[in-house]
Amino acid sequence: MTTPQEVLLKTLKELGDEDFGNFKWFLNQEGVLGDFKSIPQSHLEKANRFTTVSEMVQIYGTTNAIKVTKKVLMKMDKTQLVKKMIGSIEEPADPKRDTEQRVQPEDWLLSVRTQLSQRLSDVTVSQLLDRLYDQRVISGEEMNVIRAQIGADKARHLIDWVHRKGPEAVSLLKAALREVDPWLCKTLNLA
Repeated sequence: MTTPQEVLLKTLKELGDEDFGNFKWFLNQEGVLGDFKSIPQSHLEKANRFTTVSEMVQIYGTTNAIKVTKKVLMKMDKTQLVKKMIGSIEEPADPKRDTEQRVQPEDWLLSVRTQLSQRLSDVTVSQLLDRLYDQRVISGEEMNVIRAQIGADKARHLIDWVHRKGPEAVSLLKAALREVDPWLCKTLNLA
């Protein structure tokens, strides 16, 4: 199966050097990407295509990195490349779905803890925190403690905190994750 990151990389490889430079320029511009924040110039200045994909996924999350790529390519009048990119995104198989539904929520969360902590971007964790706070799963103080963490520790703290709160909290986290990053859910067979 081709991952979304591989699709993004393949798409960027189809851009010539000048177009790739223009692509990075759009990523750096404040306000050009609508609701998506820009990537600092220092992160992109000498970035090759691999680094650019990694940076985008880290900052935006997998699903939003695809949306941002589509938005930038449309601004660059690369409609055919957008169609090609969208056409090469595969829907992952769902072999664990029936089994997963019989697993207790807390057990499920522990079984995917490592994968989630490695793959959740800071943006995705922030969006999950907002949703869980709105649903009163976590308090404002808990949210601030989790946000103060760095990198994968942020995701680990979120997962562990929700796990301690029980099956209902885990189910709400799962639902929020499906909304915030459906690609990650499908990739990890969590959808």
